Formats: sequence, structure tokens, C-alpha cells
Amino acid sequence: METLGHRIKRLRTALNLRPAELARLIGVPPQYIDNWENRGHRPSSRYGALLAQALGITEEELFTGRKPTNHDELSKLTVTELLQKAAQATAALPGYEVRRFPLLGEIAAGDPFEAEPAETMPVATHVPRGTPDNCYFLRVQGDSMLGDGIISGDLVLLDPNTDLERMNEKDIYAILLNENEVTLKRIRRVGGVMWMVGSNPKIAPIPLTDDQHGQARVLGRLIKLERYYS
Repeated sequence: METLGHRIKRLRTALNLRPAELARLIGVPPQYIDNWENRGHRPSSRYGALLAQALGITEEELFTGRKPTNHDELSKLTVTELLQKAAQATAALPGYEVRRFPLLGEIAAGDPFEAEPAETMPVATHVPRGTPDNCYFLRVQGDSMLGDGIISGDLVLLDPNTDLERMNEKDIYAILLNENEVTLKRIRRVGGVMWMVGSNPKIAPIPLTDDQHGQARVLGRLIKLERYYS
């Protein structure tokens, strides 16, 4: 008897989609696809609807295996067309939608490093409706935020609508220093000094001196993490 995981893998393969591509279509980390296909995890009702739509079947077909779909036609769809189908699915889900945001460069999760101009490319992701249009992705380098599950190669979606004075100690921020150094950290205020703090105990906190404070700028607040596997 075919399991749910085997069914998801069979349908994905019929569409010539890699796990990372399917994950991108429905707005989840690729680990979710691995969990569903290989580890016996069951998608929630929300992700089940997105998954079924991306695979071109109904939710009942996805979860029960009844009424198999003709995948010869679906396999002819491009990834863009599949993304449009996933977007149509999210339209029926209150509060969420598939959006594209630009990937603008890299950011250090470790010691700050010099920022360099980068080519932009759009990344599709699943976000709450009302997410600001000017959000964008940066790619992480380093492991100072390892305690938060953020590793090198991850993409972080940033909301740039904040500043130094409005930063809290709960969220994670991308901070630009000296006009050309960027880093990803939480902040702590101790004795009148603002510190940039990672979640890896091997990485020392970085004080934001008075001189640096005047030149520092918040690039954005982290609102979502994406991870893709080749």
C-alpha cells in the first residue's frame, strides 16, 4: 500500500520537481518535504492544501490516494506556471500568499564583513498578506546565529521598516556599520551601551560604540528564514 510520503514523492517526481523547488512553490523549508516524504510526517491542513495544489491534485487525492490525476499534462507545466498554481491555492487560504522578493546580497552571521554589490534575483516565498513590498532577502555567511537555527547559506527575509531607536531585544536585525559592513545579530542594551549579540556562545558580542552608533543603520528586521538544498 502506498504511503502518503511515497505518494508525495511519486507526484513530485512526475512533475520533474526537485524537493527544493517544491518547497519553494509552497513556501516551506526543504526539510518539510523530506519530513513528509521520508519521515512519516503529515502536512497540516494549510500546507496540505498548498501541497495538493502544487502537485495538481485535490487534498482528498493527496491524503487518500483516490482518483489519480493525469500527470502527463502536469509534467508539461513550467516552474513559473506551477508557482502560479500555488499562488491560486494560497488565495483561498486566509492570511497568506505567495510573493516574490529580491535577493540582494550576503550578510555576516559572525564578524561583520564588507558589503559588496550583488546581482538581484527574485525569490518566491509564502508570507502573510500585508507583508511590506520593500522586503528583501540576504544570504547568510557564518554561524554566530547557530542557536537560532540560522546557518551559512540560509536566506533571511528582512523588513526594512525599522531603525536603531525602535529595535527591541527579541528580534534579529541586519545592521550596516561604517557604510560597508553588514552583520546579523540581536541587540542588548547594557549600562548605556548597545551590544550586537549572536546566539553561538563561541562568538563574542560586539559593542556598538558611540562613533559607530552614529554611523550604523538598520537594514531590516528578520521576518522569515528560507533554506534550500541542492
